[in-house]
Amino acid sequence: MTKKSGSFHHGNLSDALVKAATQLITARKAMTFSVREVAQSLGVSHAAAYRHFKSKSDLLAIIAQTGFIDLRDALEAAQIRTSNKIEVKETLRAMGNAYIEYAIHNAGAYRTLFHPNICDVALYPQLHEVSFASLRVLIDILEMGQAQGIVAKAPNAANLATIIWSALHGYASLFLDKQISETGEYFAPPSSREAFLDFIYGGLFAK
Repeated sequence: MTKKSGSFHHGNLSDALVKAATQLITARKAMTFSVREVAQSLGVSHAAAYRHFKSKSDLLAIIAQTGFIDLRDALEAAQIRTSNKIEVKETLRAMGNAYIEYAIHNAGAYRTLFHPNICDVALYPQLHEVSFASLRVLIDILEMGQAQGIVAKAPNAANLATIIWSALHGYASLFLDKQISETGEYFAPPSSREAFLDFIYGGLFAK
């Protein structure tokens, strides 16, 4: 018998809700939806949806949690090695590009990562853990660079990572909101990603 559209096995409704919500965020460029609306888009009752997610914030937290895991994987994959040795300068630049590319190609998930409604560590401890794990990838490379004398030793690697993270987030967010343009496809101030990466890493390396 063919399964009707909108019917789900108990185990995969949660995944379907996450996917549908992410698609809505991508389309609307905002978190302007309700759990009830997501349920309706799948043809299931809102009661069924609320059995998986007690609130919209809980749904956003799962989207963000998955997003941070994917971002961490993208940053780890950007590491550049020569003879099993990580090339610090090249890796940092590649990670910058990987961060921006992740945001561009996963806009719905990316927009949830730093949403204020899910920043409470006590409510969402797993989200906090995976978010720091993605930042930790960058911290580790900076610590490696400092140990090798490649990266300036002050401020410490955690502070440096936060500065870089903040700059990358700002660039990616402006790009997604079409406030800057790399291609000239729409009316917005022109931007060179390479010049941006040159600037944020310019004072990073030891003289």
